[in-house]
Amino acid sequence: MRLIGADGSSLMQGRSLTYRYAAAAPLWVAAVTGAGTPAPGLVRRAASGMLRHFTDAGSLEPDGLLRLGWTRPWPQIAQSYSGPGCPYWAAKGMLGLMLPADHPAWRQPEQPLPVEEGDVARVISAPGWLVSARKDHGIALVVNHGTDHAVTGATGGDSPLYARSGYSTATLPALTGPSTTDPLDNSVVVLDPTGRATHRSGFETLFVRELPGGVLAGASRGRVRWIDTSQDDTPDHGSGRTGPVVEGPVVTVASVVHEGLEVRVARLDDIDGRSAAWRGVRLGGWPVADDEAPSAGDRNVAGGTWDTVNAEACTGRLLSRVTGLRGFTGGGTALEQGTGPLARWTAVPWLAADPAPVGEVLAASVFLGSKGGDVRDPDVLVEAIGDGSHRVTVRWTDGRRTDLTLPAPPGR
Repeated sequence: MRLIGADGSSLMQGRSLTYRYAAAAPLWVAAVTGAGTPAPGLVRRAASGMLRHFTDAGSLEPDGLLRLGWTRPWPQIAQSYSGPGCPYWAAKGMLGLMLPADHPAWRQPEQPLPVEEGDVARVISAPGWLVSARKDHGIALVVNHGTDHAVTGATGGDSPLYARSGYSTATLPALTGPSTTDPLDNSVVVLDPTGRATHRSGFETLFVRELPGGVLAGASRGRVRWIDTSQDDTPDHGSGRTGPVVEGPVVTVASVVHEGLEVRVARLDDIDGRSAAWRGVRLGGWPVADDEAPSAGDRNVAGGTWDTVNAEACTGRLLSRVTGLRGFTGGGTALEQGTGPLARWTAVPWLAADPAPVGEVLAASVFLGSKGGDVRDPDVLVEAIGDGSHRVTVRWTDGRRTDLTLPAPPGR
């Protein structure tokens, strides 16, 4: 329930998205069997909200049929097993129709979703997710430190639907186009001299935990790589693409989330003397989509203890923003056309550090929310510890302080 937005959208992550409101099936199973804890009125609110989300957006064709796509037809969402009948797995979301008319799911009043009642901050340990939702924005999101559709140590490419560092009920990564081979949105990548970006699949989860005051923290680490996928013509999502690999550094990424704002910190460690081949680091924010090209902006903001770099993308409804808090030297907004099923245009704000600061800690705030929302960035302090680890302190604008440790690289 906590992964459903106020508009009825489920979390857009993982394969088989064209099944759409089939995501309501597990909720109906709870009502049919009497298992689980969701109140019958909450089950109906969630399931009816999912259905309404798609019907109001026009997912049905003029002939009343569902076709491959999401809120609109988009054939590129097909995966290797997809066919014209696949959209009708959405029928699972109608499972509740088997309940008799006097069942509590029909008789009890609908109850509000968690995001409609208040803010949400929760850790789901198994997938390595930090779950955050703000009532004011109506968006549920996860910061991902555990899921990549691969086993630890794998050397394949990143699947856009699994390996990004964030997913939400309002955004979706590009599923075709350049960022499927050079990850951009919700990523921390190392760039080679030609501008190619690394992939992180095969990373390990270091921790996910809830700290005092509803602050969430998580971290993951792995050796990243450049992959030549030019000979792999499999679909652009599902499992990541494969090809010849050039090993890169070990990248450790940690997130601290408070009241819907993520502070993302990262460190590159050179374990075999290859840093001369690394041009820089890029951090990508949330992808926002619209049929009108999203507005973009980037600027340097003087103030505090250092100058900051800021980049953002805005639609009529959403704001995606990244602000450099430590170590970043530039930023911008990338704009793609026709690469996703939500709308014609997708925009992603990003920050960069050039050259790549090996052994140093980078920090940025990463925000997704309603346009016009108030975003107040914290201060980040970093202390190097003799064993190669770093102590990171986040001083939030409400006076709260959060401390975490980036562990030393392997072998130290």
